[in-house]
Amino acid sequence: MLRGAVKPLVRQFARSHFTLRLPAYMHAREKYGDWSRNQLLRRIAQLEGRAESLGVDVPPPESSPSASDAPPSSKKPPRPYDVSAQPCRKVALRFCYDGGSYSGLAAQVGQMTPLPTVEETIWEALCTARLVDATKSMEEADWSRCGRTDAGVSAAGQVVALWIRSRCVDERPWRYKTGDEPIVLTDASEEELPYVATLNRLLPPTIRIQAWSPVRPSFSARFDCVYRHYKYFFTLGAPHTLTWQPESPSQFVGRLDIERMRDAAARLVGEHDFRNMCKVDASKQITNFRRRIDGATIDYVSHGWSDSEIPEPIPYRTDEPMYVLNLRGSAFLYHQVRHIMAVLFLVGARLEEPSIIDELVNVETGAAAADRVHARQWLTSVEQEDAATPDKMRMASLAMPHDDMPTVETRPTYEMAADRPLMLWDCGFRPEQVSWRASTYAGPLPASATCMDYTPSVRALSQLHALWTREAIHTELTRHLVLASSTGHGTQLPASTSFARARTPLVPASADMNEATGRAHLVPLGNGVVRPTTRYKPLLSRPRDVSAEAKNQKWREGKGRRRAERRAPHSDPI
Repeated sequence: MLRGAVKPLVRQFARSHFTLRLPAYMHAREKYGDWSRNQLLRRIAQLEGRAESLGVDVPPPESSPSASDAPPSSKKPPRPYDVSAQPCRKVALRFCYDGGSYSGLAAQVGQMTPLPTVEETIWEALCTARLVDATKSMEEADWSRCGRTDAGVSAAGQVVALWIRSRCVDERPWRYKTGDEPIVLTDASEEELPYVATLNRLLPPTIRIQAWSPVRPSFSARFDCVYRHYKYFFTLGAPHTLTWQPESPSQFVGRLDIERMRDAAARLVGEHDFRNMCKVDASKQITNFRRRIDGATIDYVSHGWSDSEIPEPIPYRTDEPMYVLNLRGSAFLYHQVRHIMAVLFLVGARLEEPSIIDELVNVETGAAAADRVHARQWLTSVEQEDAATPDKMRMASLAMPHDDMPTVETRPTYEMAADRPLMLWDCGFRPEQVSWRASTYAGPLPASATCMDYTPSVRALSQLHALWTREAIHTELTRHLVLASSTGHGTQLPASTSFARARTPLVPASADMNEATGRAHLVPLGNGVVRPTTRYKPLLSRPRDVSAEAKNQKWREGKGRRRAERRAPHSDPI
């Protein structure tokens, strides 16, 4: 729904930049309808600046009554509200968002992005609600995030921490380190400010605050997190009942081999050097690429809202089921999950063997074998429930890597998987650090939560379900577009169809798939993207990237030196 203040801005934007036609206006409504007023103003300023640089004249805005013509108001101007003078406390916020509507999570200070970022959208809502000081920066609010996500990547359980206005306690002495004790303003059973309900009223429907928690003053959403859990969704691949044009170079020749992918994923468990399955960000000057993977399974995605685990069915030959890579670890490198998924796709497409994982982590002689030994020793300390997952059981039964396995010191060139199917599912903390609640209750949580008021959470859940309903209907509409277009006999389509058959449309009988043997290989990249190739070159035969050390040194001598010179204080001439 368009807010009252946003709708005129969208209409004015469409009239100023287009010859207003109904399709253009409807496109503007669909694209910018959920943006806030400040986001729309920044976008208009960005487009006007781009038009000016191209020498395009921007029509002046529609005339409106000037402020001088308006009758004088008898109302007194509102008194200024100083948020910094109000009591505050340190809290953590847990929220979810659809990454397709934003240019990533982190706010880009001093940079213009095509879409707003999630953090700046939440920060604007916090400022509008006067929960933080709008004259200060996020850094001054001690803002910390748990897991940074890029543009297009979604999150179901993202966490940030910051200082925020409070009605129950004043922790400013802890915030500013004055040495005094915090001041308790109300009884612990009294209600705190309605953080969840207030922010969800101001945020677009693609961002929902799920809960909040009191935390200690030194709490960091990044460094106090004990694990990050990512999910990457993908389909098994089109069945043989769906065939494309015979002359197409991307003729489908098979579906993903899930068992091969599970075999490869099990080899990720444990601590490895992942420099060959990530993108080296030289500005971070990272020299340690060892990360521990606590779990790596490929699981069937069941439909509906079951309250118990559903066993994985055997896919019928005409089905196209959904699967998900569940990947949990203490921390992840830049684009690590998408690089891992790209390699798993190559294994599932039968272009690489599952042992390619062992070869990519074998950055020095014997590294893969040593990692396997340490992983099996680590398994003895894992809780029994987690030790019995399929990935741990597969890893324990794998043969040890060969001693003559080639070393891969630098990353072979390959394209990482698409961003849209990736989701940050959960960020884990110790129970003594956070106690999530959706209500305004600020005291210690009881053992039973039956007395808690979860109205804000229920409202957010219903809004998310409505969003899912719209997307599910859109998915089914698209599936019917495929059913209306597919044919197994060249380009022929029937002139008419009986009502009995049209009620539940079926795919026509497919052509003989044996004709496709020997055609181009498909390299899947997720989200429906494939790269056809007639001559696939194995990963270890491809050109190698430069080493991380060389990239770090080049950055230090270039951008790093210039950045240090800009930040260094200028000395006065003698």
